[in-house]
Amino acid sequence: TENYDLIISDGKQNPKFAGNAAILSREMYELARARLVPGGLFVQWIPIGMPPRAFRIILKTFVDAFPEANIFYYTPMLVLLVGSESPLEYPTDAAAYRRFPVGSAPNELSRFELDHSAQLLSGRVAGSPGIRHALGEGGETNTWDHPLLEFVPVKEYAAEQGFAYIYENMMLLLAAGAAETDDQKPRTPAPLAPFIASTDAIRAGFSEVIATGDPSRLEPALQRAKRANPADSRADHLQRRIPFGMQFLLLPGIELPDDAGAPSPPD
Repeated sequence: TENYDLIISDGKQNPKFAGNAAILSREMYELARARLVPGGLFVQWIPIGMPPRAFRIILKTFVDAFPEANIFYYTPMLVLLVGSESPLEYPTDAAAYRRFPVGSAPNELSRFELDHSAQLLSGRVAGSPGIRHALGEGGETNTWDHPLLEFVPVKEYAAEQGFAYIYENMMLLLAAGAAETDDQKPRTPAPLAPFIASTDAIRAGFSEVIATGDPSRLEPALQRAKRANPADSRADHLQRRIPFGMQFLLLPGIELPDDAGAPSPPD
């Protein structure tokens, strides 16, 4: 049998898609875990705008399956769960913290306002202890015998609740991060610290935007992010999107119109 350094799962969690409960299950995660090399990582993408009960089920299932689990959250919509056998450690070599060269494969991430390796690493929110604390006692898990995720998203999804879902799930993630003690966090190398500070400022701003539906509430947070870390380009990218409204702000993959003076969201 072949083992892997990295396994990525990108199952679509959407009421329009059926059959994904099987790959978001405890059994699937345990099978994937068994095929990782020592030090290998399993990465699960999930959208933050799903019904909160489904969001909690995925988190609970994941932390129960992996000895070490970490949440990475990239505002406004992207959540990655990273599972492993051993605790997460940030690179200590300063050369690991650099801007991606133009034209390189990682440079494709610039569509999502990510153009520096430290931006990716600064996305960490919490590990297993913080996640478990935020979820509380008990909780539901998704298994092959009881595929809750086959039904819960469909039963509970309501399109008009999208902002409410994002806000509740975002608050859960931030609560998980706040519950961590210093000894439960990976040691932060000096080159990463300013990016964590700017990431925290941007997250705080987005929580206000989602709570109020007002894109302009992001502006003060972006100013704080720039002061904390002038090298982080995300604040400038996001600042350009504010006048174009929520759709362009929440979906950074959408390209801005050429005529910045006449914003008009796509159909």
